[in-house]
Amino acid sequence: MSKNEIAKFKCRIKVSARVYQDHFFARWPDLAGGKADPDLTFEAEGSGDHWWLRAPGYGVHGKNQYGNGAIGVWALDDLLISDNKTRQRIYEAERKKLAARKTELLSEVEKLNKQIAKYPSPTGW
Repeated sequence: MSKNEIAKFKCRIKVSARVYQDHFFARWPDLAGGKADPDLTFEAEGSGDHWWLRAPGYGVHGKNQYGNGAIGVWALDDLLISDNKTRQRIYEAERKKLAARKTELLSEVEKLNKQIAKYPSPTGW
């Protein structure tokens, strides 16, 4: 998976995971519209700290049907990915993204430290 590629896979949501849907925040499976099936399987799509989960009635609707929007989850750890190869692929891609971000941040800290060193503290402060 490339740096900006969106991952797609099937999963379930861990019970009591923080979720959001249609401007409401909740803990799975207790949603604003009532209790959902905790064993519902979703099609997940996302990257990093934002995952959209769709299933019938949750962002997936037939012709002329109304239903709630997709479920949003922030943490990859709140998803249960049953397929081992998929889980390994997703986790490896996320680790690479985090390592790249860490390198960027450390470089920025180094630049800031050099800027700070230009301005020594006055004596007596």
